[in-house]
Amino acid sequence: MPFNEEGFLSPEIESLKSEIKDKFGGLFELGYSLNRYAHRIKFLLKSNAYDPQRIVSTILFLRILNSFAAVVRLAEVGQCTDAKVVLRSIFEALFRLRNCTKDACFVYEYFESDQKELLKTLNIIREDKRGTFSKLKGYATDELYEAVKENVKAKGIKKPSCEQLAVKAGLETYYDWCYRVLSRDAHAAPGALNDYLQVDANGTITGIDWGPQMKQIPLVMTTAATTLLIALDSVLQLFGLEDAEGQEFEQLQAKHLALASELQPARGD
Repeated sequence: MPFNEEGFLSPEIESLKSEIKDKFGGLFELGYSLNRYAHRIKFLLKSNAYDPQRIVSTILFLRILNSFAAVVRLAEVGQCTDAKVVLRSIFEALFRLRNCTKDACFVYEYFESDQKELLKTLNIIREDKRGTFSKLKGYATDELYEAVKENVKAKGIKKPSCEQLAVKAGLETYYDWCYRVLSRDAHAAPGALNDYLQVDANGTITGIDWGPQMKQIPLVMTTAATTLLIALDSVLQLFGLEDAEGQEFEQLQAKHLALASELQPARGD
């Protein structure tokens, strides 16, 4: 069936995929190289049941790696809005990963912050007036609510914002330049809808473009590569792998910088 009838599920997407790879071959080559390197590194991340810093860091790294693959797959067919939504979630995991690898105590703060979320959930269930959570009323008992509330108060538990996590991780620039911009796509902000409009030289709307978003592929792929490189740098340091694995990492980093510099004009289109 043609693309116009089945969209991104059409068999025609394979020919489009080939066209995109031909046009942006260097970007996808880097993406696949980073992916292979990261998957090799994952087997070197050794930990044990008594090392929560390494365990949590490994899990967050694997989450980022899997999401990176999703971004690449979406970019390969020009689904850049969807790729940017996944990219935003990568940054959320990345801010936490960077903090975990820098500070072993952060792991405990990270998990304790979930108590704050539990308290919020219990409040929602208890105050439900629409009957949405009527079957959960028995779970949100006074005893549980008071126990969680007292624990949060006694320990001074707080749930830091994404911005606070980014600042703590030393990644505030990425929060400002990347996360904030990607948030408009994740929340379907009015400005994000412009990506679907066709306009003439005078800015007059001439149509709706619901197909592949080719112009955004360089931005999506270079940003995705940035996140995986930061994630890799974080785990290489924590697990003491910089000396043994640093040379290939530096080569990939240099290739990324070169491609990003080449594509700078294209990213401003």
